[in-house]
Amino acid sequence: MISVADVGKWKPPPKMYRYALDRIGRPAGDVALVAAGLVALPET
Repeated sequence: MISVADVGKWKPPPKMYRYALDRIGRPAGDVALVAAGLVALPET
């Protein structure tokens, strides 16, 4: 999992997205953003 906490900024600053792409080594055209807040996650 990649978190905005690693960058210290919340979306939509492009820095977060560039960081994530650099971490996974993929170009933007190869990935999709899936976002969920804690309230959207299923309970375990």
